[in-house]
Amino acid sequence: MDKIAIIGLGLIGGSIGLALKQQKSANLQIFGFDAEVDIGNKAVKRGAVDKAVWNLPEAVEGASVVFIATPVLAIREVFETISSMVSPGAIITDTGGTKSSVMDWAEEYLPGSVSFVGGDPLAGKGVFGIDNAS
Repeated sequence: MDKIAIIGLGLIGGSIGLALKQQKSANLQIFGFDAEVDIGNKAVKRGAVDKAVWNLPEAVEGASVVFIATPVLAIREVFETISSMVSPGAIITDTGGTKSSVMDWAEEYLPGSVSFVGGDPLAGKGVFGIDNAS
């Protein structure tokens, strides 16, 4: 079974989860992590993730793909925290709207055994939160 982790379950993270769930793959399990427990619960109820976990290691350990959908200023701390937890060969991407600092942080903190792809979903709607994910 392929495990995908989504860190940050607001508008963008929730939308990524909903899109992945539309694939209806029996071989895909989506774990979500958000600093706010209520948001994780809402993401499960909305069907954006299969399981919301309350600690970052449980979310990323064994994941083949990790989406970081947090505010840009939180990405550095996420990289630093997950650097020893991510599986070799994992693909990590972010949804931040700026790249220079994010790319520098990825190089500084992520191990060479993973692939980082800087992303920008261009999906802003002027609204926020899991309730507005689509």
